[in-house]
Amino acid sequence: MKWKMEEFRENYPGKRLPGYIFGKYSYKINYQKAENEMEERREEWKQKLRDAGFLEGTIHTCHFYKELTEKTAFCLNLKFHENYTGIVYGIFSTAIFCNEEEKKWLYKWGCDDEDCNLRYYLEIKEKEDEKKAETAVSALYWKFRQADKEEVLQFVKQRRKEFLNVITGVLKPLGYKKKGNSWSKETKDKIVVYFWADKNPYCDLYYLMAGAYPLGMEDRVLLNGERIENVLEGKFDWENNATAKESYDWQLQSKERLVSMVETALKEYLLPVEEKGWEQLKEMELWFRGD
Repeated sequence: MKWKMEEFRENYPGKRLPGYIFGKYSYKINYQKAENEMEERREEWKQKLRDAGFLEGTIHTCHFYKELTEKTAFCLNLKFHENYTGIVYGIFSTAIFCNEEEKKWLYKWGCDDEDCNLRYYLEIKEKEDEKKAETAVSALYWKFRQADKEEVLQFVKQRRKEFLNVITGVLKPLGYKKKGNSWSKETKDKIVVYFWADKNPYCDLYYLMAGAYPLGMEDRVLLNGERIENVLEGKFDWENNATAKESYDWQLQSKERLVSMVETALKEYLLPVEEKGWEQLKEMELWFRGD
């Protein structure tokens, strides 16, 4: 600021300093003040969690957790962004942390978003959002405070069923039949087009895939399905994974995002094969390997 004043007086002797310079300086002070206040509030939240008995990851210091029962714990992960704070919270099973080495991992890193069996997401943007967040987190905490692992997993199972029903709602009216986590339809050219919610074997995410194969050959070929790309928002732990763009978090991402990905599969892969048959199938390389 001092530099701007001296520069102006040197170039324009006798003139008054424009108000916009003071305005910019005032804005900078106010912005810095708001930033400092947000940082103080965030530290207050972390201390409040510590006071409530939550443990903080020694390496991932924004991952908090607290044991509920012998085999369950409550997870609360803070995500600090410039204009808001994101919170992933929920219940996870501690049964896998059965030896000292695995417990050390939990002490260091806490629970990653995608490893939390039952999880929800919310954001704090304004002061008023803090009370809403506290109410939502507390409600889930007390609902499952004494619930055993099986009860939690049963609740998750019902939520998963609802997730799959969303896909069915899009594809069933178009003639697709559901079997397990896949939906398929036979075309007039004896081609089967399919949509598959492929569960990641290492975490609780899905690959949403579209593909096709000749009728009757599903058991004798390796299928070249295409994974539908997701829109990354920079909000969740798993978005740093190598396959993030091909993953969908069925608990943290919206129903609208899911419907959009299914519709993309239809538009870019499945409907063109239905309409144009074999030539389209070969052109798009939605074909079985080795032939």
